Amino acid sequence: MRKRTPEGEWGYYVRKRISLALGVGSFLLKPPAGIGSYPGTADLIGVVNGRGVALELKAPGGRYKVTPAQEQFLQRWRDAGGMGLVVASEEDLKGFLSKWRGQDRLF
Repeated sequence: MRKRTPEGEWGYYVRKRISLALGVGSFLLKPPAGIGSYPGTADLIGVVNGRGVALELKAPGGRYKVTPAQEQFLQRWRDAGGMGLVVASEEDLKGFLSKWRGQDRLF
């Protein structure tokens, strides 16, 4: 079994938290990357409570920053009426979840 990168571990954790917190009100998937994919596509794309969501994941304290292509993708997503944001910390994740749950404490 391959070992996950810090960003991969963070992505797994974020998907799990969202799934546990929002349950059937959410559907997120990880789109394929690489040749043929749209430049800057967010790490997670889906629907939460009927609204399109695009999340760019960056490992907390990691060395990677959002690229111009990723920021452009998120802006186009927002311009189209969706919610596009970077989740790079536990606080970012709590902020995202509280928008949908209406509370800060999730568990």
